Amino acid sequence: MFVSVHSYSQKGYYDIEETMPFQPMFTLGSGFYSFQGDVQGPKSNVIGGGNIGFNAGIRLNMSEDFDVSLIFSSFSLSEDNSEFKSRVNGVGLQCDYTISSVMKNTRLSPFLSFGLERINFKTEREPMESSFMIPVGLGIMLDVSERINVNIGVNYAIAMADIDKTDDENNDNMMITDFTIHYD
Repeated sequence: MFVSVHSYSQKGYYDIEETMPFQPMFTLGSGFYSFQGDVQGPKSNVIGGGNIGFNAGIRLNMSEDFDVSLIFSSFSLSEDNSEFKSRVNGVGLQCDYTISSVMKNTRLSPFLSFGLERINFKTEREPMESSFMIPVGLGIMLDVSERINVNIGVNYAIAMADIDKTDDENNDNMMITDFTIHYD
């Protein structure tokens, strides 16, 4: 009883800025893949291309405005007026830079994206091949809640291969319109 012990339950450090916590997010999305190669047809439409695909992965926030995602994707490419059909699977890194200064005090934020993806594709009557694809795009992100974000974006993907296997052997490209949900 003669000894007094002083203890403090909390000690405030008010001069230190709060840092953003490391929050990995699960990613799940779907999109329209519009083939922009030598074979053109009705599914080459940018908005309503008939080639639907899926992606999943994990997203890591590196800073308040910069995110890096590891994405696994799977989609097929085909055109009605030709015998062109190809199945494409990919894994890649995508970087998103959110331009938060444009739309302040809203839940909507525009973003720019760029990345590198390794794709495996098998075109009809051809063996499985591998190549790289460079997607570059823009979109808008909606903060639904603290834990859920929704992205709607358009990417132009430059493939380093002739996916449609035409005689010209030109590298092919794609327009990707996607809808993605990120969950923390």
